Amino acid sequence: MKKRSREESKVLTVRHQKDRDELEKHMTIKREAKKENLTRKMLEHERAATAALVEKHSKEMMRLIQEKRSEYLEDDDEELEHYPASPPPPQPPPQTKLDIYTDPEEFAQVDQLAIQVAQEDQKTFTDLVRMLVGHCSSDVEKARTIFRWITVKNLNSITFDDSAHGDTPMGLLRGIKYGTESYHVLFKRLCSYAGLHCVVIKGYSKSAGYQPGVKFEDNRFRNSWNAVYVAGAWRVQLGGAAPGQCQGGAQARREEQER
Repeated sequence: MKKRSREESKVLTVRHQKDRDELEKHMTIKREAKKENLTRKMLEHERAATAALVEKHSKEMMRLIQEKRSEYLEDDDEELEHYPASPPPPQPPPQTKLDIYTDPEEFAQVDQLAIQVAQEDQKTFTDLVRMLVGHCSSDVEKARTIFRWITVKNLNSITFDDSAHGDTPMGLLRGIKYGTESYHVLFKRLCSYAGLHCVVIKGYSKSAGYQPGVKFEDNRFRNSWNAVYVAGAWRVQLGGAAPGQCQGGAQARREEQER
């Protein structure tokens, strides 16, 4: 009887330990999932707050640029290309891409400028944009050189200072690397400093993992794009990019944009 009792007790102890291990494993998985979900929501909230702030600053910057542009046009007798003071409504462009340029090599000079500017870190967005678009002769060149500067920056090779402010180029690039910012917000901000209307378009894309018939019911296939107003029409400029995307991915995005 004593031997049988000891064997039963041993079996119960092993079973209890197994149940305990399973419970701890389940609770750990549940806790990690809750932590991941909370972190994701915090990042989304921070990105949304940043996007709203950039939207406000972009409108203010465009207003100031339009005021200065109007003053310049009043003092100058020469007729300059008119750029709308407010964002025009969306409509199909009157020109095709081939009507604007036929070979990406036409942008070789502004591309080289963007590459040179990317070798140094500018302290303010004003300094950065002035260096990028100061010698551009058209709205298309302005958008191109901003786009090219973004694709040149390799976030994986940049060492960021933790004290970098979010209202500086380096601070925003740091945010992109760690998931609190996005390329689309950066492109929109730089366009506003260059006097270009730019919007962020949100939607879905059939990226890796998508299977025919899958419904877009969660955030797995969420994506964003930029549309910038150049050459008298709205044109899609920059596709989605993951935080910290390597330079090889940037090269692929650049080649796709050129095609």
